[in-house]
Amino acid sequence: NYQAPERYAIGTVDIEEDYTFIHAMWPYGAHSPAESTKERLTHLPSVCIRSSNGSLAAWELMNSMGMMTHLFTLEAHRRKGLGLLVENLLSQCLIGEDVYVFKYVSKSNAHIVNSTKRNPFWSQWTTLDDQGEKREMMWTFSGFKYTG
Repeated sequence: NYQAPERYAIGTVDIEEDYTFIHAMWPYGAHSPAESTKERLTHLPSVCIRSSNGSLAAWELMNSMGMMTHLFTLEAHRRKGLGLLVENLLSQCLIGEDVYVFKYVSKSNAHIVNSTKRNPFWSQWTTLDDQGEKREMMWTFSGFKYTG
């Protein structure tokens, strides 16, 4: 059971109010219409953290292939554990629905790559390239669900 830090609240995305802002903050948003983000929020699980004034502070979405993507924390709210909290909340939600939890992290996003490597719940998939060299791929969440 997770709790938000003081002055924050675990919330849900208000699709009509939030989708254009979430889309605008997505680094790859310029390559797709905002309606695609709205569709993801409408039909796929997502989680957000709101600040005490009700505005978005952090969130994470899923894509149509079932991967967790677009983890984002606004600059004013970073280094408070909100990104990790959002990721754990969405993972918990997916595990509860018997969905296999995995994510893609762009190699250029060094901060998230490094924090994922430090998180004991994530393992990295690897494959061999054409020259037999190990190549990093996606991340798998090693979560546990009580079934007793």
